[in-house]
Amino acid sequence: MPAYYNHVSSVVLHCNLPMYAVYHRNSADIANMAHGTEKFQNTVSRANQIQKCFVPEFANYSACSNSSMTEYLKKFTKNIEQAASYHSMLYLGQTGLKTFSDRRLMEYWTYDMLPEQRYYNYLLEDNGTLAYNAVVLSHRPLWELGNVFVAAARDVYFNALTIKGNLETYFNFQYVMLNGANSIFTGYAWSLDTFVDYAWQDLQKLSTALIVLLVVEVAIVLLSSMAYEFYLLQKCNVSHMRLFSIFLALPSATVRIVAHRQLQVDDDTKQDMDDDDMDMIVDAGAAAGGNTTTNEGDEAEDNEKSKAPDKKKSVRMVVEDSDSDEEDKSPHAGQGKGKGSKAAAEEKEGRSSGKGKSKSSNAKAKAPPLTGWALYSKLAYKYLFGWMDPKFKRNGKKLIADSDVVFKFMVPLLLWMASVVIIFGVSYSHLQGLQGPLASLDTGAHVMYRLARCRLMSNMLAFTEATNAADNAVYRANLKQELAYLRQEYTTLLYGGEMHLQAKVTFHPIAPAAAFSSPAIANLFFKTKTCLRIDQTTCVTDPKDPIYDITHSGLDALINRYIDEIMAFALLPDT
Repeated sequence: MPAYYNHVSSVVLHCNLPMYAVYHRNSADIANMAHGTEKFQNTVSRANQIQKCFVPEFANYSACSNSSMTEYLKKFTKNIEQAASYHSMLYLGQTGLKTFSDRRLMEYWTYDMLPEQRYYNYLLEDNGTLAYNAVVLSHRPLWELGNVFVAAARDVYFNALTIKGNLETYFNFQYVMLNGANSIFTGYAWSLDTFVDYAWQDLQKLSTALIVLLVVEVAIVLLSSMAYEFYLLQKCNVSHMRLFSIFLALPSATVRIVAHRQLQVDDDTKQDMDDDDMDMIVDAGAAAGGNTTTNEGDEAEDNEKSKAPDKKKSVRMVVEDSDSDEEDKSPHAGQGKGKGSKAAAEEKEGRSSGKGKSKSSNAKAKAPPLTGWALYSKLAYKYLFGWMDPKFKRNGKKLIADSDVVFKFMVPLLLWMASVVIIFGVSYSHLQGLQGPLASLDTGAHVMYRLARCRLMSNMLAFTEATNAADNAVYRANLKQELAYLRQEYTTLLYGGEMHLQAKVTFHPIAPAAAFSSPAIANLFFKTKTCLRIDQTTCVTDPKDPIYDITHSGLDALINRYIDEIMAFALLPDT
């Protein structure tokens, strides 16, 4: 097989990570578990290559030359250290002590016993006889099984050049071959799917927490803040209205005259009204049946001594006439500009032809008293919602608050409430959209370790003696089965469909079409003309090279060629 395929398995996963937008905290652990599964399989494959090159039947092959053996040993130790790193990183944490968050994984790695096969050159059986090349079945949890595997593989690496031809009967070599391709692979494949299920459940919990936060934020915090702000604004509005309630105590004619006459305001000194103006106000008040008040005494004497002002200002107070005394049919009638309030109703009056004198006309008939349900409704509204509509009534006149001011202050908080709802809605929608990429990430991890499994099975079939028909049949059947799994997983990754999991999960195992989730990913699979190796220095650069076109035509062409080549190899006869 071309050396290029050594990097295919890593490319499959890395090309999908940008699409999956790995901002969920568990996605990195899923990728690490997929890498760990692959590295354990690669370690077994390298150990098998090294051992077979010491067999006389294969020693003269170009694949077993001295330079090839040096490369095998180099990659063998690299795979061992990578497998050990991922194994400890998953169980103990990357930067500090951090175990699995999922209880199922913690119990599986720590307490659940997996089959462990141990090889012995000879073993004394219970009947007193010696059994040669015996395999004893025992059990270990996955954490211990991986650690023992790493220690055995390191021992094989350090003793391979010393033992050479006897490596096949070396107990640590047999431990690597018997357990790496079976129990460790089974344990890692189960752990990977279980970890994806845990991440899926974590997304569901996060979605539920987001809904709860939305309810708490909008229904409790924001609405409470708005109610309290409305209450404070109404209190301020009432205090503001009290400043103008003094005008309700004056007769209507007096208020009208004061509002329509021109006043001279001195910026620096006090100046009271002249006698003619005072007589006008007194006469008007008497005509309306009201009382007038004037400022007399020392203040008037002081004001007489004041000099005329250099600059005068004109102030005009406006009071509108109204046909009703008690009730105003318009909800905004009587609202003043600038002051926030005004007199909304006055007595119906006629004006006389004399000097500023006026008198009132027909009095308004009193409304009949409320009884029964109308009375109870009005009282209930007054006690429950009366504070929301403050008004002052004096002498047949009514002062109404300016509600526009309150709503202008409430608008920013209403906008903030709307923005919070929108942000929560968008976040929830994006969170729900993460479940599809999570399923595709798991499918990509399956493709990754299935590629490694196919390499292992084809390696074992290639280095089996032609005369050993039984082993050839087993390895060929295993290789065909792994190829079928690989093609199935890869089709699911590209076009979507039902996932084939090794563990029982709580979600519906349906993966979307990952290859068409974005133009960048589709281009990576089908259109790119660049080399996809992680180490670009090892890329084939000569266009005349036989594998140049296949390695520069996208990931889909590369993997399909990989599957076709291994299938053709699996169909070759033993001799």
